[in-house]
Amino acid sequence: MIGSVPPGTLIRELSTQKFAGELKNHGDKLLVAKGGRGGRGNAAFFNHKNTAPKYAELGEPGASRWLR
Repeated sequence: MIGSVPPGTLIRELSTQKFAGELKNHGDKLLVAKGGRGGRGNAAFFNHKNTAPKYAELGEPGASRWLR
């Protein structure tokens, strides 16, 4: 996750220098890598017989990119 950057910041791929986007104004946001699907927590396995489930399913990993 990229924190705060000044307006006018250019985002590029690290290895190819391909342009990924620009943050022109204060408060602009740019999605550069989509997150993965979240898993089901133990609340999804709750039922009348199993009122305190102690297991959950893991989610899937998201995309990753090296940026400059």
